[in-house]
Amino acid sequence: MDKKWFGYFLIILGFMLSLYKLEIVPLKAFISWYFILSLIGTLFIISSFIQKNPTLVLIGGTIFAIGLSIWGNKYIALWPKNLSPFLILLGITFLLQYALNKQYFTAFIGSMFILTGISYLPGIKNIPFVFSLTRVFQTYWPFVLIITGVFILTNKKKVN
Repeated sequence: MDKKWFGYFLIILGFMLSLYKLEIVPLKAFISWYFILSLIGTLFIISSFIQKNPTLVLIGGTIFAIGLSIWGNKYIALWPKNLSPFLILLGITFLLQYALNKQYFTAFIGSMFILTGISYLPGIKNIPFVFSLTRVFQTYWPFVLIITGVFILTNKKKVN
């Protein structure tokens, strides 16, 4: 168990040092409550995989997404100034939860968050084919919510 925690610690430390050495973020950026919040979320996620607890993934991933979104917005110059990174991170959270609980509905929700986040990225307009798909998705995504809600209400079996 201690070996896993040490391995995760080295990965996080390496990631932080890489961001600093590549001059993506200043050293003072790591001493902020936003970054500490994202580290707490990361610890929850790591703990959830060690304990095989899908609920901790959702809690930790949400904390991580909030902390990293605010931190990136404040300290990384190229960070999009809208909610798209948060939506993408939240989608990744649901996909991580799917890795533990194997419920397809969780994977569907995660995929929808990721697609919504990608469709609102500022640079997506520069890719002609992808931009036309994202315009369709941005227009019709509420219908996916309606269909999903009807599916949940009419499905007698456990959503899996």
